[in-house]
Amino acid sequence: MLNRRLDFGREFARNYTTTEYFAIVDKVLNLHVSPTIQSFTMYFDPTGYESKVKNWIKIAISKGVEELDLDFFGTWNRHKFRLGTLNLPRVRVLKLSFCEFAFPYPLECLCLLNTLVLKNVNVTTRIIEIVIKNCKHLGTLDIVYCRTIGQIKVLAKDLKCFRTFKVGDCTSVSEIEINSPTLRSFHYVGKIPLLTFVDVFELKDVILNFKSPQSAYVPHYRIRNALWSIAQIHVLTATTVFLEGLTSFYFDTLRGRKGAYILRNLVEFQLFVEGSLICNPYDIGSFIAHCPRLERIKESSLENSVVFKEYQKRELEKFSDVLDNLKFIYIKNFQFQPNELELVKFFLQKAKNLETLVITTPKSPTPKVTAMSIRSYNTLLDWKASPKADISIYHYFNEKCPIDPMHGRIWY
Repeated sequence: MLNRRLDFGREFARNYTTTEYFAIVDKVLNLHVSPTIQSFTMYFDPTGYESKVKNWIKIAISKGVEELDLDFFGTWNRHKFRLGTLNLPRVRVLKLSFCEFAFPYPLECLCLLNTLVLKNVNVTTRIIEIVIKNCKHLGTLDIVYCRTIGQIKVLAKDLKCFRTFKVGDCTSVSEIEINSPTLRSFHYVGKIPLLTFVDVFELKDVILNFKSPQSAYVPHYRIRNALWSIAQIHVLTATTVFLEGLTSFYFDTLRGRKGAYILRNLVEFQLFVEGSLICNPYDIGSFIAHCPRLERIKESSLENSVVFKEYQKRELEKFSDVLDNLKFIYIKNFQFQPNELELVKFFLQKAKNLETLVITTPKSPTPKVTAMSIRSYNTLLDWKASPKADISIYHYFNEKCPIDPMHGRIWY
């Protein structure tokens, strides 16, 4: 057995029972004669096999494994596997799921670590501090479903390769502080934390997938402070909760009560619906008006959003020359409701250089929606200010999106 990539991951595991899986992995490792193992992936419930599983991992480490992916998915009581007892001098990629571990200090056993993914583990503020301080080659840190950590500090000003930081559904997180001159991507899913960005000069793409608060109160100041700190980004994916947090801010800006700002470099914006919709097309238009270089928009329909107020309609009409660079718009789950049509009208009339508008109906459109899609097509053509704009309406089962967005809603 000479294979240096031993992948016993999810796709492999789904074809076998636990007993069969154990027998195959054990046999492969016992017969493995190559002096090196480049990668070792496991997707296995080790209950009852703990000592054998640890032996498998030791074999991989003894052969200089560089990529180690351990997912103990069945251990809801957490398999007590102490990473601190292992020496991983050559590991560059480490992924741990459903396990407990402790890092030794100083962290010499992970000196080459480039990628660290922690999912459903007992990560703490101290663990992150140790990793940031000692793993000088760290490029990616991904924390998902780690529900015990409340405060995350990534003070990585001395890391030269740190590019990507992701936090997904860590329900206890209330504060995130980032200081990283090399960071390029920040992806976040969860409740609205206090976000502090310091010296994130290279930050280009951001996901702020804020969940709807359990109370009706949206902490506006947290959203605004975060936005001020990332004004240089190129790609942004957000939820309607994000726009709700900016609603009164835009009105104050228009009235001159706050200093205006601009997302000068933003070229792609993607919006997902989350929770109750206090925001309406005016709020979207207001945000986009602060993005003069915006080229691509992808969003979910706002069919249940609140109705325009008269002053909002008037203010929206005043926006001019704000969409001159907009080339592509994609709106899904469109039901041809008045608010939806108002937003499309705004896009078509203001985007003088628009090339493509793609609209898709819901998965199960009502007869009314189907009829409206037919009747509205000529109206959309009349609204467009760009002679070259191509307008397409698709039913869900024929959905086509000519340009894939850079982000999905989640990555895990």
